[in-house]
Amino acid sequence: MTDEQEFDRIMASIYSQDLPPVEVVSGEFRAIAKNFFTLPVQLLMDLKQAQLDQDGSDLLLLFDAAEMAFSEADFERMKDLSIRDFLNVIQAWVYFERGNRGVE
Repeated sequence: MTDEQEFDRIMASIYSQDLPPVEVVSGEFRAIAKNFFTLPVQLLMDLKQAQLDQDGSDLLLLFDAAEMAFSEADFERMKDLSIRDFLNVIQAWVYFERGNRGVE
C-alpha cells in the first residue's frame, strides 16, 4: 500500500480519532506521542499554506503540533534540541511506520 493510499484509508476511517499513540525515535530523542493523524485537519491546511507562503511559519506550526501531541515533559526536552534535530523528530513522528531510517 502506498503512502497516499494509507493516508486516504486513515482519513476515511471513522476510527481515525482512535489511532493509538506512536513511539518516536530520532537520534538521542525517544518519546511517545499522539498519532499525527489525530490532530485537527486545520493544522495540516495551515502547514500547507505556510509552505506555499515560504515565510518560515511552518516551523512554528510544527512546534505547535508537537506541543499538542507530546507530553509536557517530552515537549520540554524538544525545546533543547537544535532546529535540525527538532525537524528530524517531527519527520520520525509523522512517518513513524517507516521507523527511523534516514531520520538520523
